[in-house]
Amino acid sequence: MNVVDILVLRPDDIAKETAYYLEVHDDALQEMIMRAHKTDTVLVEAHSHPFTEGPLVRFSPFDCKGLAEIAPHVSWRLSGRPYVALVFGRDAFDSLYWQGRETQPKGSVDLLVAGQLLRASGETKRCWEQLNG
Repeated sequence: MNVVDILVLRPDDIAKETAYYLEVHDDALQEMIMRAHKTDTVLVEAHSHPFTEGPLVRFSPFDCKGLAEIAPHVSWRLSGRPYVALVFGRDAFDSLYWQGRETQPKGSVDLLVAGQLLRASGETKRCWEQLNG
């Protein structure tokens, strides 16, 4: 898949925010889902852990808790399109994706950037399986 559009959240799209947590307003999430439907694209969300270094970057326990709650719902609302979550550290990234009505992520995705294949660390998937079976 190719990146066809980027939507940067506006301050009024955010319902709650702390140093460790961010929650998007339902109407902003609905707008993103509808945009994916209208453009026949996949919904990918991304954030960073800017102080994480090394190849073993992964989603935090806070991230995983939030994804466990929201990802199956978003994936179901996307009517078969995947929902992808990315987290970037300083020099590596990780990813998870859901598709359909699954409550567990199906796996991770790698990225092709300027002809170079970048592999997800896979650390979150291993951790997720240990915590959630």
